[in-house]
Amino acid sequence: MNINDYPFEQKQISWKPVAIVAGGVLIAVFLVIGAFRLINGRNETVLQTKEVEKQRAAIEQTCESATNKEECVQQQTQKLASQTGNVLFCDGLTDKSYDACVWELGVDKKETVICEKIINEEWKRLCLDSVNYALAVSAQDAKLCDKIQNENKRLGCHNGLEPITAENCASLGKDPAQCELLVVSKEANLKQDSRVCDKLANVGQAEYCKEELLLVNDPDFDDLDDTQEKLYGTDPYKADTDTDGYNDNQEVSAGYNPKGPGKLE
Repeated sequence: MNINDYPFEQKQISWKPVAIVAGGVLIAVFLVIGAFRLINGRNETVLQTKEVEKQRAAIEQTCESATNKEECVQQQTQKLASQTGNVLFCDGLTDKSYDACVWELGVDKKETVICEKIINEEWKRLCLDSVNYALAVSAQDAKLCDKIQNENKRLGCHNGLEPITAENCASLGKDPAQCELLVVSKEANLKQDSRVCDKLANVGQAEYCKEELLLVNDPDFDDLDDTQEKLYGTDPYKADTDTDGYNDNQEVSAGYNPKGPGKLE
């Protein structure tokens, strides 16, 4: 009989132990990668913190001979935070100075996550509204306007971003003058500036644009409308009238004079 005629049993390979081992290896790899990233992240944070502390010490030394050291430190710190985009600089400030620094950085970088760090709830809302408005305009997406809490600012954002043009206006049966009014009012709402309405040749339409179609007149985007700017005597085209590092609305909200030192009377 040929040896090949003898029956023999073929062994079956069990994949279960192999799968368990392979799974264990993958988990170990992921754990190592995770630990490596965590350590690197912590090291990066430590380095950033040390650099911030170094810069803060330099600012303290620079402002030592300033007439108003606190104001000098606040301005220099806010400037560094804006230049570096690092909110850690703001952490060295206290109370309203911290909130003002974070607000400025959040609006500058257009990041709502930065605004969320603001302690004062009203300032936080104003910061978030400004950032969401800027994001909506930048993306030309009216849906993003819905995140704005202030009703007038939200409606103004929608009005500015709705796709109203001279072409589709005419298709809706509007006359050219009416279409021009809609286009100009759209631009005015985007810029929050009543001066844009003066582009209209018809004086009556220009006034209607300012009085009825423009929802917010705040060309410097400091969240003080023209009526409030007149009330406090601030510059409607300059967010920080007295250039002290706090915008006009921040000072008014905190009870300080937005045109110079001291508190509001």
